[in-house]
Amino acid sequence: IWFQKLSFVDLFQTVVFPEFETYTAKNRATLITYLLDNVSLMTPQLCSFMSNLAFVTVSDGSLKMPSKVFQPSELLSKLFSGRAVFPEGRFAPDTEYGILLASKVSFRTLQSITADELVGIAEESSG
Repeated sequence: IWFQKLSFVDLFQTVVFPEFETYTAKNRATLITYLLDNVSLMTPQLCSFMSNLAFVTVSDGSLKMPSKVFQPSELLSKLFSGRAVFPEGRFAPDTEYGILLASKVSFRTLQSITADELVGIAEESSG
């Protein structure tokens, strides 16, 4: 019997990531933590996949993709006050894993705010 030898990247791309949404929040965090603990094995392709997986906890307890949450700043905190748009918990920006994660994937920044988001903020503020 012939077995294909999977690389670290292949293992995550073919076995772990396709089923990622079925895992519990705890198991998702554990898998991402494992990747970050083995950061030297992470490729740009693996980081790209990670950006689109929901595992970052936000203030309402939901899980969001790193590509959908903001890197906190004073201005963003004021704009999005009370909204679940910043990483919290294990991947919060002031934690070891948050710092590692931010070095490998792109969180949203002030420059990535959309016009629709600004309209929503303005409507809520004036309503």
